[in-house]
Amino acid sequence: MRAALLFILFMGLALAGIGSVGLAIAGTEPAAPQTEPAAPQAQPVVPPAEPVIQQTQPVVPPAEPVIQKTQPVVIDRIAAVVNQEVITLSEVQEAVLQQAMAVAVSRGGPLPQPGDPGAAAAALTPQALSQQMRRLIERRLQQQAAEQHGITVTEAELQQAIEDIKTRNRFASDDALARALAAEGMTMEAYRRQLRNELLVAKLVSREVRSTVVIAPEEVQQYYDQHADDFSLPERVRLRQIFLAAPADNAEEHESKRAKAQSLLEQLRNGAEFDQLARRFSNGPEAKEGGLLGWFTPGSLMPQLDRAAFGLQNGQISDLIESPVGWHILKMEEREGHRRQPFESIKDAVHGRLMEQRTRERYEEWFLELRRNAYVDIRL
Repeated sequence: MRAALLFILFMGLALAGIGSVGLAIAGTEPAAPQTEPAAPQAQPVVPPAEPVIQQTQPVVPPAEPVIQKTQPVVIDRIAAVVNQEVITLSEVQEAVLQQAMAVAVSRGGPLPQPGDPGAAAAALTPQALSQQMRRLIERRLQQQAAEQHGITVTEAELQQAIEDIKTRNRFASDDALARALAAEGMTMEAYRRQLRNELLVAKLVSREVRSTVVIAPEEVQQYYDQHADDFSLPERVRLRQIFLAAPADNAEEHESKRAKAQSLLEQLRNGAEFDQLARRFSNGPEAKEGGLLGWFTPGSLMPQLDRAAFGLQNGQISDLIESPVGWHILKMEEREGHRRQPFESIKDAVHGRLMEQRTRERYEEWFLELRRNAYVDIRL
């Protein structure tokens, strides 16, 4: 796995010099040559002086070599070249980490902490780097194409998009949006750049791709006929309920409510009106409506109720059903099997689906041509 960042530490080494000790010895001058010897005279003999020793002071070496260190230098490098522009390794890494953050948010899990080397190492896998590299190359080619066609995003368009996002997500202010972004590890400035790029690409695709897709009415009908299963509705049932709340942690009350529910069930089987007993005895909010719950598809009820409901026939009343919240009696009011939605009621939705499919196909053709005519050199 590649490291998140590349570091090079330059170290200089200065070695101290050690001076040598030099000795210089000075003696007496030799006597001058004598001529004819004079008559000996009794002269006192003076011994020569002691030799004079001259010594330089030693140069004391430092205790340790002097080492000079520079601070670590972060080295970025080119990950890809797209025509005349470069994508750096740090851009790819940032895209991977943002994607990891988005996945964590969507799954409701703990967010990676900024600067956590373990989280970064786990996210920056070769596969993730390669995936984001392809995405960045695609985006860079799109941006270059938009520039060539003179497509831009004005500040007013960007601000309107931000206002729409705030409204849809119920953010009362820019500060509220900024706090939400910060919780996901993104600044408002970075978000504005990303959103501007998204709007730019949307404009480009709308002009160069979507505008070229035309769908005739007969194609919509044909698509509907050929994809019948895609436009069918699931089975559903319309139910009434009598519900007696009975806390599971109170055995005495739980048993008392069971006995009461059993009594109501016997009355129903003896011909009592379900809606009347529901209004009088049911603890559910639907009691005032005679216990009418509405329509349900498989899997939309608690498992105990779901199994009982879809085992009933029209007009049939269930046995007592125990759940964690109490006792239930269900009545099947109406049942509908799988059925196809009428074409007229969904033709706009069918047209929209076909439009998206054709646009996707046309975009792939358009981008393949864009990629074929571009110079792309991947160095990662």
